[in-house]
Amino acid sequence: MGQAQSEGDYFKEAKVKEHFAVLQTLWTEAEFLVLLDRLKETTLNFSLERAKFLKFLQLAATYEETIALWFRDFSHDRASQVVDGLEFFSMALLISSNVGLSKKLSLLFQLFDMDKTKSIRKDEFTIFLKAVTTGLHRAISGLPPPASVADLGSVSSEFYGTLAEGQGMTENVFFSWITEVHVALNYISVLSKLKRAVFTWGANSRFQLGLNFEPEVVRVGTPVLCMEGLKISTIATGESHTLFLTEEGRVWTCGSGICGLLGHGGTE
Repeated sequence: MGQAQSEGDYFKEAKVKEHFAVLQTLWTEAEFLVLLDRLKETTLNFSLERAKFLKFLQLAATYEETIALWFRDFSHDRASQVVDGLEFFSMALLISSNVGLSKKLSLLFQLFDMDKTKSIRKDEFTIFLKAVTTGLHRAISGLPPPASVADLGSVSSEFYGTLAEGQGMTENVFFSWITEVHVALNYISVLSKLKRAVFTWGANSRFQLGLNFEPEVVRVGTPVLCMEGLKISTIATGESHTLFLTEEGRVWTCGSGICGLLGHGGTE
């Protein structure tokens, strides 16, 4: 097993546009869950004309002018003048400072697992790529424009071609893709508090890597999402567990707790 620390600052000019900044602190994790359910209940194709957009948001009248700007920026290039709810929800969730990165990814998986099979199909993954990159491009200056649907479809086909026959994109596979693909890591560097990130790789049969998913072996350096916002000064590893010491003197542990190795009285 190995660990390393790395500085991430890829999209240096990226900045949330002024009228979207309020979204960074507007909703809690629980409220995003409500919004997710409301979005799925409001429309079958996730297209929100103005009245449905207001119904989806359900914000106070004091937000009227700001909502008008959101609607303009998310509908101005569509002849039908509608907001793509997938784009808006994904953007609002990813720029939020109230929700941790690992939970954001779990919520996105729930959103794009559209038929609730606990697996994202290839076409759903293409929709995910398009919605996320387009939504973020609308709300954040300095990000590259989204690729074409054809190009994103090629990305999906290439990735799904690496999966075993009959294997779908489960939540574990989704987390693995997000944390291993170079382009996705660029977005993570902007949209999280990782900054100085702990990357981990190697054997993980006893969950000793501290990841939010469960591959038995990790062959590519992968950021430890649960360390978001923490400044790690020292890392100690054993065959089946890992200890992280923060600059503030707190200790975090993961892996097998046999014989009290984790120091909290449990075995996991």
